[in-house]
Amino acid sequence: MRLPADDAAGSNTNDTTEVQIGSGITPPSWAKSIDALHVHLIYLALTTTETVAGYVRLANDGGWIDPLSFPLPLVTALTGAIATHIVEDQVTIPVSCAVDGSKSDTVRAYAGLDETTSGVHTIQAYLHFSSESPPYRMHAEKTLATAGSATANTKGTVATLTTLADRCSEVIGFWNYIYSYPTAAQTCGGYISIESSATDWQKQEIPTNTCPSGLGTAVHPITKPVFAVPEYLAKWLSGYSVVPFKQAFRIPNKAATAFKVASYMDGTNTVAPQGRTGIIYKE
Repeated sequence: MRLPADDAAGSNTNDTTEVQIGSGITPPSWAKSIDALHVHLIYLALTTTETVAGYVRLANDGGWIDPLSFPLPLVTALTGAIATHIVEDQVTIPVSCAVDGSKSDTVRAYAGLDETTSGVHTIQAYLHFSSESPPYRMHAEKTLATAGSATANTKGTVATLTTLADRCSEVIGFWNYIYSYPTAAQTCGGYISIESSATDWQKQEIPTNTCPSGLGTAVHPITKPVFAVPEYLAKWLSGYSVVPFKQAFRIPNKAATAFKVASYMDGTNTVAPQGRTGIIYKE
């Protein structure tokens, strides 16, 4: 089912204010779960050299789906030239959310950009409902947009992701992206480091996407957010780069657990790239 509803226009955004996509969906009477989220973007009025980046978030009025946040497609726009960039304009994310079509409830989708853009961008979301109960309840939290370092191999600003108390039994993956537009003939790219004081946690280092060059048409043709997830999720992801995260990390007693995230760039840049990281876990 589509958000917004049939015959309605998609929601427009060009800044960091979170907007609702449509007015929400009442699950069909037979529905017991949502097992996929598809996001479709239409980029309008690309007249300025800029990046378009942000997130989509699912929630329901009953309150048990949120937090569930994932990255939007990334795009690098070159001045007034829609033909000089190539992007993934739509993405698919496997999810595992309980719904109850026999009761009154509304599922809602929201989106926000990481920076104000000159173009106005139209967003649609599609939810795939299932008559089968979900195998588990998924959550995904995101950091704030956080600055890295412009200096090669130097730790950027540390952000913290904390799982919800009593709602996280095991961590099953992470996602991340950087989005700042380079201002010289260079690219931005590196990795994130994820540390935690949780017992038996081993530091994880996961690559970021690579942001394209900032001059003329010398642009890397495509840049995608990166997911580190198990195979049963990876096979349904579309529009993202994927690395393996094969072994779930158990959270004893479902205690609130903090994970510290910092980014490192592989080369020195004229800008300190901004980015976000997300953690995916089972309730």
